[in-house]
Amino acid sequence: MNRTEAASYYDNTMLSSYKECPRKFFFRHIQHLVGVGLAHELLFGLAWHDAMNVVWALANSGLTDAQLERAAIQEFVRSWKEYGAPYPLEMELESVFEPRTPAIAAEMIISYVEERRAWIAEGELIAVEQPFVVELGIEPQYIGRLDKVFRPKGKRIRAIEHKSTAWYRKEGGFRVDWIDQWDLNSQIDGYMHSGNMLYGDEFEGVTIDGALIHKTVRKFKLLPIHKQFALVDQWLWEAQDWISRIETEKESLLIEEALEQPNYMGFPKNTGSCFTFGRRCPYFDICRFRADPVHDTGVPDGFKIEKWEPFEILKIGQIVEKADA
Repeated sequence: MNRTEAASYYDNTMLSSYKECPRKFFFRHIQHLVGVGLAHELLFGLAWHDAMNVVWALANSGLTDAQLERAAIQEFVRSWKEYGAPYPLEMELESVFEPRTPAIAAEMIISYVEERRAWIAEGELIAVEQPFVVELGIEPQYIGRLDKVFRPKGKRIRAIEHKSTAWYRKEGGFRVDWIDQWDLNSQIDGYMHSGNMLYGDEFEGVTIDGALIHKTVRKFKLLPIHKQFALVDQWLWEAQDWISRIETEKESLLIEEALEQPNYMGFPKNTGSCFTFGRRCPYFDICRFRADPVHDTGVPDGFKIEKWEPFEILKIGQIVEKADA
């Protein structure tokens, strides 16, 4: 058995799922149930990330702004279609997807290049989509991927994390609650820990590269996140604690006496998370109609089996192979 098979790994997606609702973790990461199709927000976010990869990788090239914009827009459209979104959008679908449409994305990319290219070009782009495997002080390791590793001119290394939002305030610009959320965000804390592990004292912190999605307003904002070491250590302790809880729950699935009970009570529901920001949990109907999800293993309508494979998605195997070489 190689290291990839023998080791245990967690990423932010898995930890966040369990913290939100242990039963949600069970459905997604134990039974591997996932809804058919992607939410509009996720579709746009994935395509926006791919377009940003082109802008950042070619910002210091000999391309004109127009050529760079065209390349990034083409990448957005390619990604948009690859993830299964309709293209071009028919008139009746425009209102369904708006403001998260390819047309609005194209206008945003043009504005982004005009506003951000010079700043990117004068710095040093160290890595794009940098996968990592770092120690947590316990046997499972923490894995993930930094959108960009970047050294702004005259400064230390920062991880750049692209985030898009439609949270718009009437006065113009980003909503304050969207900005404030990143100060207490476990994904960003994990990046702080990982950046420190990878780059030591050269690592300064994480910067959110925010893009506001709006029909007429084009807004971008750089939000540098600074963390005291004590706060990063607190995240580390919390990550260890959450992982130990998950491992204990997973071990209970192997206890024959527990599974002989008519209704297995592991991975309890957190009914406070059934609706988040007015959106229903994708597993709501399963919880509503299944009293015993462990023994009732059929695939519900509207779902498919798709294992979460962060090793493949994040290309973590490349790091493991180098470490074993």
